[in-house]
Amino acid sequence: MDKTYEWEVANLPLELQFILDCLKPDADPAVIGRRWAGSRLSGEKLIELARHHRVYPSLYLKLKQLAKPVLPKSVLLTLQQDYYANTLMMLRLSAEMQRVVTALAERGIRSLQLKGPVIAHELYGDISQRTSKDLDILVPIEDVDRAEAVLEELGYYDRDPAPRLFNDLKWKTHHSCFEHTVNRTQIELHWRLSPDAVKETSFEQLWAQRRIYEQTGSPIPYLGPEHLFHYLVSHGARHGWFRLRWLHDIAQLASACEDGGESLVEETRRSGGAAAIGQALVLARELFGVKPPRALLPLTASPLAHRLVRCIFPFIQETVTISPIPEQKKMALLYKRYTFMLLTSREKLTHFIGKLYPSAWDAQTLPLPKRLHFLYFPLRPFLYFYRRLKQPRKRVSI
Repeated sequence: MDKTYEWEVANLPLELQFILDCLKPDADPAVIGRRWAGSRLSGEKLIELARHHRVYPSLYLKLKQLAKPVLPKSVLLTLQQDYYANTLMMLRLSAEMQRVVTALAERGIRSLQLKGPVIAHELYGDISQRTSKDLDILVPIEDVDRAEAVLEELGYYDRDPAPRLFNDLKWKTHHSCFEHTVNRTQIELHWRLSPDAVKETSFEQLWAQRRIYEQTGSPIPYLGPEHLFHYLVSHGARHGWFRLRWLHDIAQLASACEDGGESLVEETRRSGGAAAIGQALVLARELFGVKPPRALLPLTASPLAHRLVRCIFPFIQETVTISPIPEQKKMALLYKRYTFMLLTSREKLTHFIGKLYPSAWDAQTLPLPKRLHFLYFPLRPFLYFYRRLKQPRKRVSI
């Protein structure tokens, strides 16, 4: 551990330090048992943190291996119940993933899985060891309308429908959220990997380097190793790593890197995101004890990467939920500064221009006939601030 972050790690809740110790890729149950024997851990707090960070499946399996329990039996029983419930959830998502991907393919729509059961199996070798609340599916931007129609045929509805003004949803946002009317399965239909990126790998490039998951009985395309690493880093960094499950994923990927990180360096040169990758690797090292791949070590020395690391420790220490921004005003301001730091100069410019361009939310706030849509440009600032003042903050579960 870098002494620079000793104070931050030491100030994490004791129960969270224990969880992190258990989840290190090289964690030895015998060593953990001896190290934490006699410690005054709160079982209730530990369960709360394991659920918040969505790491209870891996934690439960590790605690089962301890020769001498360091927690009450009731804690292990609760985590066992959560583990079984998650296993059923992942099996249900696997079946639905196969159904949806097959339906898309039958209509000639290519799709790539971004997370979900496929990634759980890729990272942990077992879908039960990672949690997922929905399916994230990427399609080519030109096929978005057709893919949405397929989802509707399968019984899904758009959870947040909005009029498409100047085609804004396809370039100002990156996904739509759908939910099944009967089984309540949720799907995020993506046409881009992230909302603000100026430089992003095209779908054709992602498709050319795709891998195939065959555990469900039919082929399920998903991201190649380098693209998966970049996507998981981008997603976790964008959400301030407030769930340690995302960093646990990065720790698994980094510890299994076979070529010293050379291929990741090449992909970083093409698609950017060096600061976020440096941040993720520093956090994986400090919290999970994972040594960064050799070729990526220079990224961990970046001053910007370390500033980004310091920004997110308050979110972890205070168990902050960012969905879409923290409720506490102080944390909300910190998060806004942090996300702005993540953007490159070009992305910041694009972000500001995007604020001036009308959106579907403007059409919802003040519906106008199509012949008057040009008025949304001068009205945009007023409508934006009206929504900020009048509408309650929207919360979603991530």
